Amino acid sequence: MPRPRATDPPLGPAVFHILLALGDGALNGYQITQQVAENSNGAVTLSPATLYENLHRLAAASLTAEIDPPAEEADGRGQRFCELSDAGVDLLRQEVERLGRDLAVARSVAALKSGR
Repeated sequence: MPRPRATDPPLGPAVFHILLALGDGALNGYQITQQVAENSNGAVTLSPATLYENLHRLAAASLTAEIDPPAEEADGRGQRFCELSDAGVDLLRQEVERLGRDLAVARSVAALKSGR
């Protein structure tokens, strides 16, 4: 059986949060890192190595695409921006739906309802 790729569901926290951060539009690496920290209330922090390794994997899997900086962001520093591809949006949607189903099951577990 082939080993699952980092971009195969279920997604790890870093990949999921990167896709989630890009869900509202194109961002550069620093902006992704900041958005991930904000979205996770600081629970997920991305080192530069983790961020760029995962961005490389996402691009190789055609889940993201590098784009020219938006006009309001173009400052001549050569920052790279990426956005979700249609396949990336689909994967994010699938993962959110999977997590929703898992959460519904968890909410029905008696031990969790009893507050033990």
